Amino acid sequence: MVTKNLICSIASGIVSGAVLAVIANYRDEHADDPSLLEKAQAWERKLYQDGAERADLIKKIKQDARLAAKE
Repeated sequence: MVTKNLICSIASGIVSGAVLAVIANYRDEHADDPSLLEKAQAWERKLYQDGAERADLIKKIKQDARLAAKE
């Protein structure tokens, strides 16, 4: 009985160590990836930038239309 518990204890220690090693390896490999917050902030900046570009384009189209109407 004691031997069985000892074997189970050693096996669980090996398994938990392997799991921790896999998690640490995954974390180290993906350490350079941006976090979800950084990704969301990048998308937000892109949306604002696209919106500003569209607003400038609409403004230019309106100016061109006014010039064409005056001619």
